[in-house]
Amino acid sequence: MYIHKRFSFCIILVTLFFMRLQSQTYFFDHYSTQQEFESKVYCIIQDEDHYVWMGTPTGVWRFEGKSFINYTEADGLAGGSVRSLFIDHNQTLWLGHEGGGISRRNGKLFEHITVLDSILKSNVTSINEDKHHYLWITTESDGALVIKNPGATAQHLEYEHFLRGKSLGDQVFSSVLTSDSSLYFVTNVGIRKYNKSGNSFESYLPKGLSTYFSISVMFV
Repeated sequence: MYIHKRFSFCIILVTLFFMRLQSQTYFFDHYSTQQEFESKVYCIIQDEDHYVWMGTPTGVWRFEGKSFINYTEADGLAGGSVRSLFIDHNQTLWLGHEGGGISRRNGKLFEHITVLDSILKSNVTSINEDKHHYLWITTESDGALVIKNPGATAQHLEYEHFLRGKSLGDQVFSSVLTSDSSLYFVTNVGIRKYNKSGNSFESYLPKGLSTYFSISVMFV
């Protein structure tokens, strides 16, 4: 008799569990070229006002919940597809372009950072910010560039360019900032960890990590 009651209790629990699962309904909306939206999206980010920004071959799009707004060179952006998006601690939106262009949006205006055009000429792969609020920009074949005062006017930006001479590969696929504020770069010559005291990069190869395959993505 005891076994029978226990079995009945289990049946009730299982039934209630499946009833709860069936009550969870999810809704999805699909946006495509029929809504005059771009068919290819490289990156997505959401700002503090809950707007969703998307980097595409035709500039950046902002989704406001119901409609899309497209911003292009005519609005102040650098030319080329928007490949990377990042929002820094000042809520400034940074955009990395195909061909190395850098743009930013502070407030309601976009600005093309033309002073960097002669340095960065390959696709921007990532934009990141370290604990000192330095802004790091990585590229497909021009290494990495750090802006030390990203809040300054374009004419007064202080920056440094890192290539192979600083133990950093020319091809930098991405950057990662960990919870202990360490900054890592995934490159064509392996993972590199930034050493601020020496302003250099150290090889990061923990025990057991295979060197047979080329690493292109790192995530914490």
